[in-house]
Amino acid sequence: MSLIDRAIAANRKRAWQKDPWLTNKPAPKVAILTCMDPRLNQLLEWLDIKPADADVIRNVGTAATEDVVR
Repeated sequence: MSLIDRAIAANRKRAWQKDPWLTNKPAPKVAILTCMDPRLNQLLEWLDIKPADADVIRNVGTAATEDVVR
């Protein structure tokens, strides 16, 4: 089974499960500016922050310019 096939199967399985936590409106308490490196996908987990508590801004460039922060 390919990666895409596994992702589609997982999505179909998850679509039938209702998570009441996801129905709440997000209320971010912090913004995190980080790079696009996929090794940081678990950043919130590492920092023990719930996804609704943070806005993660992924920057492609190597500097945090005013455009990025805005």
